[in-house]
Amino acid sequence: MDNQIWSESMLEYSFISGDSFEEDNLIWSPSAGQLISEHNNLGWDTYAKGGHGNFYILNSIITNIKKKKYKLALISWSGIHRKDYITNFSNWQVDSYLNASNITDTHYSPDDQVLFESLNYIVSAQLILESLHIPYCMWWSLNNDVGKTKNKKCLELIELIKSKNTFFKFESSSYDHAKDINHLSNYDNMHPDQEAHRKWGDQIMQFMDTQGIQVL
Repeated sequence: MDNQIWSESMLEYSFISGDSFEEDNLIWSPSAGQLISEHNNLGWDTYAKGGHGNFYILNSIITNIKKKKYKLALISWSGIHRKDYITNFSNWQVDSYLNASNITDTHYSPDDQVLFESLNYIVSAQLILESLHIPYCMWWSLNNDVGKTKNKKCLELIELIKSKNTFFKFESSSYDHAKDINHLSNYDNMHPDQEAHRKWGDQIMQFMDTQGIQVL
């Protein structure tokens, strides 16, 4: 028993967050984040939550990142059109931005606004992880057509995010990759299957090696 407690206490961990793609799901796990963690000889804690968006993901980092001395953070950002909110019972809920927004300003661009918000969440997460000296890598789980924006404020944030060299394939996503290689899960045809996660994880690990993202 003493040896078991000692070995568990000596195990180092990675921090994982995202949507359902990074949940510990019996159907499509191990996820890319889990595979990357195990490749680096790390245990992992996943705070990913199915169906939720990027506000939830940022909050999961803020509220949980100091629970352990995490050696690596792996963040899979979700769809920008998911609107996370909390109820008066402190429960997380999610809706679409189209249902949540009633702004009537004729200069308002819903697509630019939802992208701008998610980009701010990503930059904030980068700053948090850098301030804690935690190596990290990020990617999109879902395609958000981020390359189509012409909005100057969005483009400035995209340039800032890319300049960190910690975001894998910013114009693509885990879902796109799974669809391209015909490896969406037979369960619902909406999630990458195990093979897609393995191939996506391998590509991320190669990117991390190239960019010098290493467990300290």
